Amino acid sequence: MFKRDYDRGMFYTYHKLSNGQTAFMGFFECGWEEHQNYFSVCLAIANKKKQIKKWLDEEKGSNITLQSTGKTGLESFFWARKTILEFENFILDYYPNNEIRIYIEGEDRRRYKSYKSALAKYGYKEILIENKFVLMKKLREAV
Repeated sequence: MFKRDYDRGMFYTYHKLSNGQTAFMGFFECGWEEHQNYFSVCLAIANKKKQIKKWLDEEKGSNITLQSTGKTGLESFFWARKTILEFENFILDYYPNNEIRIYIEGEDRRRYKSYKSALAKYGYKEILIENKFVLMKKLREAV
């Protein structure tokens, strides 16, 4: 289910939503040391996969950040939560002996509060990093 993009340093997956839009979730390796891997989660939804690829490449005029179409209701939200939980299992198998942490932040306060609410019962805790609140879950200590 998850593919690896070595150039961008991430694992990722796409999903076609019922309204025809494409959802993307990337797990960027934001830090690693020997036997430690940390991932930052990225969620994007666009009308076409090509728009997401341009956004990832930071091409001019490809900003989909904070754009909301309101077309999918909660479908994309539930898909995102399910994908994060699937990634947890995937990455534990991929790095069987490493400490794994996942970090999630929101582009704005409203989105962050939604993510916090949806993930609290799955072990994500609010922490302060560089004067910004983020959600963090430590999946495993280094073996």
